Amino acid sequence: MTAALVLGLAACGGDDAGTDGPGADAEAVAEPEPEPEPEPESESEPEPERESEAEGAGEVSGEPAEPATLLADELHPIELPEPGTARVTLAGETYVFERLGACGVSQIGERSSFTADGFGELPDGSDLYFSLNRLVFDVDSIPTGQDHEWDLMQLAVEQESGGGMSSNAWHDTARAMPGEPVRGDGDTLPVILVVDDGGEISATAVAEMRLSMSDLDRAGEGIGEFAVSC
Repeated sequence: MTAALVLGLAACGGDDAGTDGPGADAEAVAEPEPEPEPEPESESEPEPERESEAEGAGEVSGEPAEPATLLADELHPIELPEPGTARVTLAGETYVFERLGACGVSQIGERSSFTADGFGELPDGSDLYFSLNRLVFDVDSIPTGQDHEWDLMQLAVEQESGGGMSSNAWHDTARAMPGEPVRGDGDTLPVILVVDDGGEISATAVAEMRLSMSDLDRAGEGIGEFAVSC
């Protein structure tokens, strides 16, 4: 009887060991291993973009704009008239001026200028008047209210000889300082090119002309071409 009891207890102990042992517990609670979390992106990756920004900043700064000069290296590709005369073409009409009132360059202090004007006459007796004015101030001595560079083209037609002005077409542009935007009737300077060829002064100008008196159109509108030989 003692032997049977010992065997029975041994059998019970074997069942408990098979149920509660470490191997059974491990098999019951085993779960898939979690996937590793992705590593955070490095904050140092945008370096190439910062380099591009630096390069762009260098390009924007650039070199300072060169000051304007009164004289140009060459004229527009326009045929010059005879010395002492001028020719203006506007709106398909060509006007010849055989009397020049002024034509030349001057230097007063830090101001350089070119002036040309003249008078003509239409077949109906109407008087014509033209003028070209180019002015350049030294950048270190620009008076208050003045511009570094200024160009003015003008063509006027009178109603009759000695009468009142009928129509006035012009192109007026200026720049306050080198490199600054052009303001006025266009976005380009210079429009008047002046050349001094061994003391012989000549000038040409090409620009879009507008009427200052829109109800009178005798001067015309459109691209104006001026050529002057002093």
